[in-house]
Amino acid sequence: MNPSNKNLRCGSWLFSQIRQAEGFHLKAYLCPAGVWTIGYGHTGTAIKKGLVIDKAKAEAFLMADATRAANIVRLHVDQPMNQAQLEVFVDFTFNFGGGAFQRSTMLRKFNDGDVAGSLSEIPKWCYARVNGVDTKEPGLAARRSAEVKHWLCKGTYAGSFNFPTTL
Repeated sequence: MNPSNKNLRCGSWLFSQIRQAEGFHLKAYLCPAGVWTIGYGHTGTAIKKGLVIDKAKAEAFLMADATRAANIVRLHVDQPMNQAQLEVFVDFTFNFGGGAFQRSTMLRKFNDGDVAGSLSEIPKWCYARVNGVDTKEPGLAARRSAEVKHWLCKGTYAGSFNFPTTL
């Protein structure tokens, strides 16, 4: 954990990115990887076939899930990062989970000071296991592309959201 990252805040780009990439689903559905999902990409043991939620619940799940992802990112990033890097790491963690982020070469390279190398790892994460086979998913490729573009623009988007430090 780098103390300088403690006060970084995620902005409107992150929430727009998640909403666009995940889509909004009132009813639980199986994602391409075979995981029950609802709202804006919310998963968990309570999400099962037939579950229906409203938009307010989806927004609550989104905030809780994004907060959890931001806390994981802040805990494991040892180098100073800018807002765009935080948002990209949070979007990635929201999408693939904290374990994948912690084990990623992307994080290792960033923590080793290889920022360009870390950035080059992002596009590689466009595969999902579908029927036991790693399959390139166009939606994941588009999401990774948006993350790379955002990283390169250094987070110049307006607006921010002050994440709580705990859930």
